[in-house]
Amino acid sequence: LDFACFYIIPKVQLKDVFHVWFQYATKCYHQCLTKSCIQALALKMDEIINSLEWEAEWLSLDNDQLIEILNSSCLVVKDEYDMWLAVIKWLTNQRESKQL
Repeated sequence: LDFACFYIIPKVQLKDVFHVWFQYATKCYHQCLTKSCIQALALKMDEIINSLEWEAEWLSLDNDQLIEILNSSCLVVKDEYDMWLAVIKWLTNQRESKQL
């Protein structure tokens, strides 16, 4: 896991960090790997929460994954209000998904 945290995560595409490494780390409760993934994702968090390219990924997060991201103090966002709107969008999507 240390090798992945220090040598793989910093070098792979961000979509791979999200789809492969972050999914695996949060499902298996690997805290070190989760932290490394969040550090990589945090640098582009503004893009992740505001672009259509990342919308499906953002809305597909499960509760634990969203909490891990929100607990991070290293998120790079232009405005905290944008983060708030992204969380509201996620919550609305979760509610609509459960009603179907």
